[in-house]
Amino acid sequence: MAHTAGSPPPTPPAAHLGSAWPRALAFGAAYLGSAILGAQLSLKPLPFVGFWLPSGLFASVLLRSDPRSWPGLTLAAVVANLAFD
Repeated sequence: MAHTAGSPPPTPPAAHLGSAWPRALAFGAAYLGSAILGAQLSLKPLPFVGFWLPSGLFASVLLRSDPRSWPGLTLAAVVANLAFD
């Protein structure tokens, strides 16, 4: 694809990876924090969390991010979920 004078130069496919991993790590920390908060807000005698806050966080982050960053965000959510369990 040729670069025209009025448009920015194309970025290589792997160029977004430099900023994707810190963002995924921050998302994983927020996911874990919201899971802990949801557990604190749930009724204590019950063995489950009735209101899972990370689901809303995960949906909103996926909707606002580039689809190329979804695998890293999904991996961060899985790791945070396993750490919470």
